[in-house]
Amino acid sequence: MSDRIIIDIAVDEFEFIKEAIAFKARSLISYLDTCKEHHEEQQAAPEIVGNAFTVNKRAAARKQVRRTRK
Repeated sequence: MSDRIIIDIAVDEFEFIKEAIAFKARSLISYLDTCKEHHEEQQAAPEIVGNAFTVNKRAAARKQVRRTRK
């Protein structure tokens, strides 16, 4: 025989408990939707690794040095 948990709720508190559970469920679903939207925004945004301008500037400087040596 398995153990059981019994919840004893007063009749006058039944509607209050029911609304509290519904509110919590809506809050959790809203939070999950927000997390999903945040993830999708992060995936859509281009990721910049390092300073792209500096890398391009250094590459241009190297090309300039090569041109002047010849």
